[in-house]
Amino acid sequence: MVVHQKTWVAWGLIGAGALPARSLDISPEVRLELLDEQRRVQLLRESPRAQHPQAPFPVYFSALPSEVTVRSTHALWVRVQAGDQSEAWDIIERNSVPAIIAALAPYGDHAPRIEFLRIGESDKNGVLGDLTSQWVGGTF
Repeated sequence: MVVHQKTWVAWGLIGAGALPARSLDISPEVRLELLDEQRRVQLLRESPRAQHPQAPFPVYFSALPSEVTVRSTHALWVRVQAGDQSEAWDIIERNSVPAIIAALAPYGDHAPRIEFLRIGESDKNGVLGDLTSQWVGGTF
């Protein structure tokens, strides 16, 4: 059986000890986007989640007992080819995320954090359709 490969794009926030001062294409499949306030509001249209103000973590993430929330001036976009959303998520989780974290780990005292908020199928013009909610993935 031949499975038609589709283009899937996941995005979320990334926090690390050092991130570029501009948007950067790490590869054809991975982009770091420097967010200004207007772009952040556009991407994070849902109501903000609670964040513990006294958590002893780096400035780019905070934790509540049941969740870790990444706060960042950078969005991370990852594009993969897969037959369906579940397969796309598996590829991102097993291949893309470890490589990105390993590349950024030497630049800070704490491991980088990535929190994926959405994933969706991309059409030929790059428009994402049928996006899932922020609970699709997890924090790495």
